[in-house]
Amino acid sequence: MDTRRLGVQLAQYYELPEVESVDKVLRKERKKLRQTTLVLQKNADEAKESANKAVVKAEGLMEAQKRAEDAKRVADAKKGPKSAKKAEDVIDSTKFADDAKKAAAAKVADAEKAKQTAEFAKQAEDRPILLFKMEGAWLGAVTQVWSKFAAKLGGAPTPSHMHAWARDQSLRESTMLSYSEMVGEKGFLD
Repeated sequence: MDTRRLGVQLAQYYELPEVESVDKVLRKERKKLRQTTLVLQKNADEAKESANKAVVKAEGLMEAQKRAEDAKRVADAKKGPKSAKKAEDVIDSTKFADDAKKAAAAKVADAEKAKQTAEFAKQAEDRPILLFKMEGAWLGAVTQVWSKFAAKLGGAPTPSHMHAWARDQSLRESTMLSYSEMVGEKGFLD
């Protein structure tokens, strides 16, 4: 029997049953994930703002470097005593501009990392790991209880068979009991 296809068909028609202890833990986990996402999003926004400021600063220092180079050219043309001072200014402004470019590039990279981290946190908030575990437990319970009926059909139940089994109160109760036992096991919520 193709349990993956069975799981997909189940998900189309039936929601996960609630087990109070697990549902409560899932709500708490989602709340923690939401808070984490908000903090990470704030950090990403701050990193982006810092990166933008660094880029603006680097552009300003590059402008200062160009002005120093222009002043040096003028001083060299006049061959005055200030030519050596202008050469030092060009070296200093070039160093500052290069350092600012490197810092800006690092801040842009940090901002991108922070943005990706925030996106991953948002995805984890939308689909927490505990939810995957609950879905797996539900599919396991359904497969365990319904497999003997599916085997009679050659392992290929149709949606109408699944609807009939879901309406069968004894099968539904057996599935719920099996599911409750799985999620109630020690270590499931860890």
